[in-house]
Amino acid sequence: MAAITDTRTMNMIWAHVREKVLPVMQNQWWKEVPLLKKMEARGNVKMDGGARIDVSLEVEEGSFEEFDGYQLLTLEEKDPFKRANINWNFCHVPLQVNRADLTKIRGKEKLFDLLKNKLSNAQHTMRKKINQRMFDDGTNSEAASNPFYGLKAAVPAVATNTYCGINRATASNSWWRNHTQDVTVAYTWLTANGTVTTMPLITYMNEYIRKVQQNTLIGGKNLCIITGTTVMGYLEDLAFRNALVLVDAEDKDLGIPVPKHKGVSILNDDVVEDYKPGGDADNGLYILNTDFLKWYCQSGCNFLMDAWEKATQQFAMTSHIWHSHQMLCTNPRYQAVLWGIGAPTSS
Repeated sequence: MAAITDTRTMNMIWAHVREKVLPVMQNQWWKEVPLLKKMEARGNVKMDGGARIDVSLEVEEGSFEEFDGYQLLTLEEKDPFKRANINWNFCHVPLQVNRADLTKIRGKEKLFDLLKNKLSNAQHTMRKKINQRMFDDGTNSEAASNPFYGLKAAVPAVATNTYCGINRATASNSWWRNHTQDVTVAYTWLTANGTVTTMPLITYMNEYIRKVQQNTLIGGKNLCIITGTTVMGYLEDLAFRNALVLVDAEDKDLGIPVPKHKGVSILNDDVVEDYKPGGDADNGLYILNTDFLKWYCQSGCNFLMDAWEKATQQFAMTSHIWHSHQMLCTNPRYQAVLWGIGAPTSS
């Protein structure tokens, strides 16, 4: 059987991959990202379009007035809404097949396997990179004008940045600020009997769980805590010393057992340690109300792949996987970040 080197054959086989394989990957490539999985369970993964993402925010109550009989109604309506907007972020994963390798392939099945492996690698790459971006503030993006705004922008340690076109430093925009707490006080325990002497971390966790739950019962499915392995290890150590109650229970959104505190799932993602919330040497954790975290995906650019083309000045064929997305926090008042969490000390 002749070797497969022509673009026509590549695209014919690719048409089959696009019809049978790609739709599955479009719906699954991001499902292993823990925070995205929680957002999906709340119905907050949105397919959208347009030049940018534009949402209406309810920032205060409307007008209200009591009246009696023929009393003149003097109260005028006030606009309780403001608009937030954010640009789409675009990303791609390049694919390339060395045509010298193609000359060694015999049979369309072998080429089909090669393309599936290329797509699988692109899927893993995009999942990892986007998971990292979800904890960044956009300053590390190569797309300077349209970066991806992750939790460090939406729920920052210092809530005075401009987010979605709204300046949080302005006093009248205080409604657009998240909760933030510097946890720098070392917490200690007595090693003899495990008696806790100082425990601000747990006190703050309990306090901010109450603040972000927005009138829902403690342990509501909309809440989650997300942190890295180091802080998770601290929490497990504290639970061992009876200073903290951690319960391993199945998270119905994730379908797996996870530790819980006061009914709130604690998700472990090492990326939190790579993009430290406080920007310092210590670690942190986020307490999130996922009812107000939205993931927008541009419907016409969701894990979309080009046809294969001959590479310029290379003995190869190239294509790209394209994706366009953005994350938006629609109510920072119900999000919190605890940062500056150092290692516990014993006394």
